[in-house]
Amino acid sequence: MEVHKGPSLGAHVTLAQPYVQTVFAREKKWARSYGLSEAIVRISVGVEEASELVETFMDGLFVAG
Repeated sequence: MEVHKGPSLGAHVTLAQPYVQTVFAREKKWARSYGLSEAIVRISVGVEEASELVETFMDGLFVAG
């Protein structure tokens, strides 16, 4: 997705964080056993225009299939 990637969720720009890969990096098998997918992305929305964010996320979902 065309957003910033980073470990912090407190910024003026929208951030995307691969949740399971970041939080459970050493326990991925355990996370999967509880139904947590590596495809989970945690989003922290910034102050961009809503229409811009909707378009960005729609593009990302289209690419993801």
